[in-house]
Amino acid sequence: MARKPSLEKRTNKPQICFSDSELTVAERNAREARMTLSEWGRFRMAEVQPMRLKPTPEAEEMLKGLAAVQQISKNLDLLAKEGNVSDEILMMVRTELMAAGQLISKGLK
Repeated sequence: MARKPSLEKRTNKPQICFSDSELTVAERNAREARMTLSEWGRFRMAEVQPMRLKPTPEAEEMLKGLAAVQQISKNLDLLAKEGNVSDEILMMVRTELMAAGQLISKGLK
C-alpha cells in the first residue's frame, strides 16, 4: 500500500547484504524498471509504488528540448515587450515554436 507523502516519513533503514553479482543484477533490474535501487527494493519487497519513474534517455532528451523551446518562447516575449522586433515576425516564430513544443509534448506521452 502506498504511503501518503505528507503523513509518513521514511525513518527505518534496514541493511541488506548482497554479493557483487547479486548487486549487479539488482541494479540492472532497477535501471530497467526506471527506478532507483531504493525505490525498486521498496517496490519488490513492500509492494510500494514508486513516487515517480525516472525518464528514459529519449524522454529526458525530449524534456530538455521542450525546456529549450519554452526558454526561447520566454525570450521572444521579452523582445515583444521591449518592442525591438516587429509583431509579424514574432507571431510567425511563436507559431512555429508552439508547434514544435506540441510535437515534443506528444512524443512524451
